[in-house]
Amino acid sequence: MAVTTFSDDADDLSDSPSSWRYFAACGAVLVAAAAQRRCRGAGRKSDVALAERLPIGFAALLSMATVALATANRVMYKVALVPLGNYVFFLAQFTTFGYVLAYWMALIFNRAQGNVTDQQVTFARQRWLTFARIGALEAGSFLLGMLGAKALPGSILPVLGQLYLVFQMTFSSTLLGRTYSWRELAGCAFCVLGVILASAGGLLFSGSVGSAGSFQVPWRPSLLFVLSLALPALGSVLKEGLFKDARGICGEELNVFVVNTLGSSFQAVGVFLLLPVLASLQGLGATPSAMAEYLNAGANAFGSQPFWPCLYLCLNLGFNVTLLILLRTTSAVTVSLSVAAAVPATALVFATCDIPLLGKGEPLDRWFTAGLALILLGLGLYHGWLQKLYPASSAAGLRSSLLPGK
Repeated sequence: MAVTTFSDDADDLSDSPSSWRYFAACGAVLVAAAAQRRCRGAGRKSDVALAERLPIGFAALLSMATVALATANRVMYKVALVPLGNYVFFLAQFTTFGYVLAYWMALIFNRAQGNVTDQQVTFARQRWLTFARIGALEAGSFLLGMLGAKALPGSILPVLGQLYLVFQMTFSSTLLGRTYSWRELAGCAFCVLGVILASAGGLLFSGSVGSAGSFQVPWRPSLLFVLSLALPALGSVLKEGLFKDARGICGEELNVFVVNTLGSSFQAVGVFLLLPVLASLQGLGATPSAMAEYLNAGANAFGSQPFWPCLYLCLNLGFNVTLLILLRTTSAVTVSLSVAAAVPATALVFATCDIPLLGKGEPLDRWFTAGLALILLGLGLYHGWLQKLYPASSAAGLRSSLLPGK
């Protein structure tokens, strides 16, 4: 009598991309429906700004475009690391300078439109040291993340990225005194359990000699990548403190482009100052001649395949612009839904597609699928998707909003 084992079922699941595509299509429809519902609800409010929002159909298309761009951005991040994996300085600095240019242009435009006042400029000058700390944290995060990501399978990167929520909650509660509800704490716990479960199969495979599993998660690069998430989480808490102080001192909201522009500028400086460390990691030392050799080799690697880093930068900027437009035209819950939908979508692409420079994707096992389900459940609890999408005061009201009218 044949016995069906757990690994056999996992192999059957990983070899059926049609089922993955089915679930991905269902997820895209749900995200689009959520965007439509939020726009329809916004249209009932007597607010001029809300009345100027995009039509319902455009909002649904915009949410699906956000999911697509977020997925492509994460895939291209891994692809761009193939030619520049040993020279992450170039990829980090190239991306950072792209952000600096885009943010400075946006800041100049907002300054000309009067959205950035003299009080905000004065406040930013007085807090330059805080902006320098934010830039240093983001520079370290960028480089550590790339050093860890180049040795990890692409499917696990968006999963490990959900641990950012843990660091953000920890820093905001300890430094800003923010308190979280039981629902938010439960959502964070589910996310952590999902990450552990999704990584469990790969860690088991990577620890087994001669294992047939191709989905492997080495623990050292994973630890490095997770550590890189703590730095921007601390930076986001510092940004939150800046916004809070600006409301008290300036009496108005600090323009987001002031924070992003100065933070990215200091980030570019931080990446450059870390050049001796990166040269030492390559075994070249920290002398001027060693750094010159590292720069020359990195320039040759970048020049050999410049298309993929440039495509990654364009997709990254496009994703952030689309995300900002989606936030202004729908709501924060639609943004969180779209970003969360990109997590399984990215895993689907890595598992089923033949990606340039990466080859055939890694097959996923049942551990990974169950972990993804827990992560989405945790994100739903933390952001309160159900309560925000269906703000019913009772179970009867919730049921009436879900079921068609009689």
